[in-house]
Amino acid sequence: MRRLLPLALTLTLAACQSAPPASAPLPERLAAAKAGQPRLSARDAAAKLGVSEAEVIATGQHGTAVRLQDGGDAARTILRRALDLGEVTAHTRSDSAVLERTGVPTRLADAGAESAGGYVGGPIDLRFDFPVWRHAFAVTPPPGRNGQVQRSLQFFDAQGTLVFKLTSRDPDRAEVFDRLVADLRQPAPAPLALVRAPAAPAATPDAAVDRAGLQAAWREIDNVHRFPELLTRFGVDREQALRLAPAGAAEPLKPKAMRQLLTGAAEQGVPLMAFVGNGGVTQIFSGAIHKTAVGGDWFLVLDPGLNLRLNENDILRGWRVTRGGIVSVEFYDRQGRLAVTFFGVRERGQPQSEAWRTLSKGLPGAAS
Repeated sequence: MRRLLPLALTLTLAACQSAPPASAPLPERLAAAKAGQPRLSARDAAAKLGVSEAEVIATGQHGTAVRLQDGGDAARTILRRALDLGEVTAHTRSDSAVLERTGVPTRLADAGAESAGGYVGGPIDLRFDFPVWRHAFAVTPPPGRNGQVQRSLQFFDAQGTLVFKLTSRDPDRAEVFDRLVADLRQPAPAPLALVRAPAAPAATPDAAVDRAGLQAAWREIDNVHRFPELLTRFGVDREQALRLAPAGAAEPLKPKAMRQLLTGAAEQGVPLMAFVGNGGVTQIFSGAIHKTAVGGDWFLVLDPGLNLRLNENDILRGWRVTRGGIVSVEFYDRQGRLAVTFFGVRERGQPQSEAWRTLSKGLPGAAS
């Protein structure tokens, strides 16, 4: 009697036997990958095939993809026009953190969103660093199970890594989206040209830093937004500055402090601010959180209009930081990059709440 293999193994073997060679055109390799995993995301497909996410999107296999005008100035114009889309979902991510927020962006009274370098205030709160932005696509996937089409604007850096995605949520604004695309598309786009990421500058050894000067400058900070000036002045990266900070100004935390912070904020009703960025954009959530969960390696905050995902397997270190009288809690990934920063919500010019200070002070320290 012929012995039958389990169905899953049979499908796996069939996929392996039919997989095109690595030299095959990308659309062919992508189609084969998606045949075995129909819901394979563009990001995961790119990782699986060893290409950039922009190249995957450009094939059109994750929805009709129209190349928009390149560069930061064009992106600024596109996002100014996107203010007419009504309700949107803003999606910012890095390897270790994802922040999605749904709502209607606040329209500034004067020159538009670009006057402050972002969408400022309200549920869609963003700060843009346009020099990093290079390639842009308008993507229109097939209708979902509910018949809705989630049209999106997707922006990539020079390496083809996703910087930012904005998804239109109002089906009545489809014509607005289509007009934007018609006006700002590339009439005859050249092949997607990607470049290698520049080598990271060598870190300054701790022993070569003017530690006394750095600590004195730290004590003089009267506005937390001036912290980047300190980093530039003393030639240090962010976490290096925390290591060299004045006594008590930066206290190391265990990675599990992140889960404890978010769980505590949800249970105790302590409003917070979460900052997630990737070098091209920083997205900010402000408010109370309610529902937390765990999904694989990810710790999740899943509230209406909010999706915050943090990769606990990739986040290795945390710090409780005090600058200019303001307390933040920061977490860093395996590469030493800032993954997420939390602050207690406060009114301008007012101190942070005692509830936030108590919550952050109770987090487990690295030495405990």
